[in-house]
Amino acid sequence: MGTHVVSGMAKAVVIQTGKETEFGKVSDRLRLRPQETEFERGVRRFGYFLMEITLVLVIAIFGINVFLSRPVLDSLLFTLALAVGLTPNCYRQL
Repeated sequence: MGTHVVSGMAKAVVIQTGKETEFGKVSDRLRLRPQETEFERGVRRFGYFLMEITLVLVIAIFGINVFLSRPVLDSLLFTLALAVGLTPNCYRQL
């Protein structure tokens, strides 16, 4: 694994397998994640809070529009556009 052969013949000697290879060492390093800092935790919680507020506002505005006898499809599209505009774009997951 980890080799690329276009054509021809060769003989190989396997020295290490599994987690002892370079690919295995890289996979072990990728599995470890640094602990979340207090700042990252606060940003994540604030993002969830903004998402909850956006959801409540969108549902309330949709309900008010339907209550005021506005067309349902127009109300739905309006609230969808509002939700997209209010959603923070700070959700980057690695």
